[in-house]
Amino acid sequence: MQIGNSGQAVVSNTQNRKASFDQSMFWISLVENYYKIFVDSIEKPYVIQLWIYLRTQEFVVLNSLTPIWVEEFSEYFYLNKIEQYKANKLTRIELFRIKS
Repeated sequence: MQIGNSGQAVVSNTQNRKASFDQSMFWISLVENYYKIFVDSIEKPYVIQLWIYLRTQEFVVLNSLTPIWVEEFSEYFYLNKIEQYKANKLTRIELFRIKS
């Protein structure tokens, strides 16, 4: 790796091809710009456990990064854990609150 004239890191395995990365592509910049709410939420989590009826079709397409609205709390949560899953029966889940 070498530093180019513009102060950007230049990575190259051949002299003909070069790739450069500006500051916005570094991890800390990505976290600050796109994942700040997520990081804040997991640093000091507010965790709840619920028993829900989880159908097989829902379980198959479940995405743990899709926020879940919990009416009782009037807030969004991320799915953290699924425990004791049995198809088409009550399932215990653990959620943590997304700070807004």
